[in-house]
Amino acid sequence: LLEDNWESLNDSKTSKNQIWKQIADGLEEVFIVRGQDKGNTCKTKWENMRKEYRSYLSKFQTGSAASDTKKNPSSLITLKKLL
Repeated sequence: LLEDNWESLNDSKTSKNQIWKQIADGLEEVFIVRGQDKGNTCKTKWENMRKEYRSYLSKFQTGSAASDTKKNPSSLITLKKLL
């Protein structure tokens, strides 16, 4: 769903709230999305995953992640593709 909406999320003229709501609605078919504002919940989850991925990359590039390979982000392959 994120991939399908990636272009719109990066478009400065598009309202992001509506896109995140659409993503949340699509996710509800498979997952339970909790909270009053489900679009904002999805956005927050995405931002946290992105931060985790960037932190992992930073550690990996400096060599500090060499002994910590079991703690790589669960969505590493998807995030690599999107970012």
